Amino acid sequence: MKLRGNWGTSFLAPPFFYSNPDQIGDSEIRDIVDPRAPSRHSRALLLYGPQRDLKPETAHTWNAGMDLTPPSIPNLSLTLTYFDIDYEGRIQQP
Repeated sequence: MKLRGNWGTSFLAPPFFYSNPDQIGDSEIRDIVDPRAPSRHSRALLLYGPQRDLKPETAHTWNAGMDLTPPSIPNLSLTLTYFDIDYEGRIQQP
């Protein structure tokens, strides 16, 4: 039996386009996925531009697992893994 585990943190800086104070802004009309609409899509007006107080996206991750390869049963290998990811300040498309 083997026990294993891992812990880590991550950091993602916002794209320059999202935080550039010189960017005036832009807009676009696009069909987006909408689970509540009968057609599963809706038309939306997307507004782009700077967000002055935009912070980086961070995450804390960890996992723990166990590998079992009993010598009494050849060619048998069992693996169990649990993981958890906690995001803060997630940066994503609308």
